[in-house]
Amino acid sequence: PHAGVVVAPSTIRVSGLHESLTLEQLRTSFAEHGEVLSVEYQSDKHSAALVQYRDKSAADAVMKRVEPIV
Repeated sequence: PHAGVVVAPSTIRVSGLHESLTLEQLRTSFAEHGEVLSVEYQSDKHSAALVQYRDKSAADAVMKRVEPIV
């Protein structure tokens, strides 16, 4: 997956997801960086999702670990 855009201070958009990836798998994966408040698909094909963290610092940490796609 690619973390491409900070949508809100504590929310990132993740794209390039495999269609078989579940929301729970996404939540578990991104929880390594901080407390995840919500994860929701952004498309019918489940190729993109929004991940919302409790704290902005967690979203910032993810964006520092991956190369953003603009």
